[in-house]
Amino acid sequence: GIYSIAWKIASFLMTFDAAISQTVFPEISNASADDMTESVTGLTNESLRFSGLILIPGLVGGMLLSNRLLRIYSPEFMRGSLVLVILILSTLLYGYQRQLLTSLNAVDRPDITFQVNAALIGFNILANTALISTIGWIGAAIATTLSAALGASLAYGGLRRVMDFSVPLASICLQVAASFIMGIVVY
Repeated sequence: GIYSIAWKIASFLMTFDAAISQTVFPEISNASADDMTESVTGLTNESLRFSGLILIPGLVGGMLLSNRLLRIYSPEFMRGSLVLVILILSTLLYGYQRQLLTSLNAVDRPDITFQVNAALIGFNILANTALISTIGWIGAAIATTLSAALGASLAYGGLRRVMDFSVPLASICLQVAASFIMGIVVY
């Protein structure tokens, strides 16, 4: 129950990211069909730029407020505060992966998306089996995060093979900096 509640809180933060993904897919697909390479690249960069807009501050907020968030359900749920933070990190990584896979699908490369998802699922099963048996339910959260990191890395590599794009690191760093300033104020 604690893990389930932590996952529900963490996955709530993906709402904005999901909206970006659903909005940008038809735009990228249309631009790809018209051979507008610069537009496809620009839309991919923009989707990556905004993907962490809620998730990065959510991670910082989760680190600071996880006990309070889980206390809403009951004091026993506070034991899941570390799991909540780990799962929010996994949703952040998964958010970037989703944007990359959306671009791959939009440029008609579902084969690469399938390969990424197959590797992610296989790794997730192995990691969950190994980590749950050794460290318990925190292991499940770690396995989810490691799987999301692997998926994001593979999706990045797959998209780089198909098109030239750049990760908007400056924007992501600004989001991280703003989130830490927010965190100081919240703390």
